[in-house]
Amino acid sequence: MSGIKVLVVDDEENIRTLVATLLSTKGHSCATAADGTQALDKMTGERFDAVITDNVMREMDGFTLTKEILERYPGLPVMAMTGYAGDHSAEQAIEAGGQEFIIKPFSINEFLIRFDKMMRHHRGRWHC
Repeated sequence: MSGIKVLVVDDEENIRTLVATLLSTKGHSCATAADGTQALDKMTGERFDAVITDNVMREMDGFTLTKEILERYPGLPVMAMTGYAGDHSAEQAIEAGGQEFIIKPFSINEFLIRFDKMMRHHRGRWHC
């Protein structure tokens, strides 16, 4: 099933574009933001069904962004991404309220499986 509106947040333009393009090919609509502050600004004017965010960004990191999102929009599914596999990013992302976590670089299949799992868990009906 398609039609999920996703906000993709990453300070690396190529990652934002890759994730947004990948989700768009599955019928989802995407908006992007380069950092947490920009993401919260976009969320003020638009409704999103999910957020995918990098953990390490300038201005506001993904952990802080996730906490802010869930304070303002309780229950909104958030997937965290990181390029740092050696630290405690997964634990921190889950503690912040994230529902799913993926380490960069990731395969397209792994990303879609994790996204689908997150949305099915959240809505009980979305399938990529």
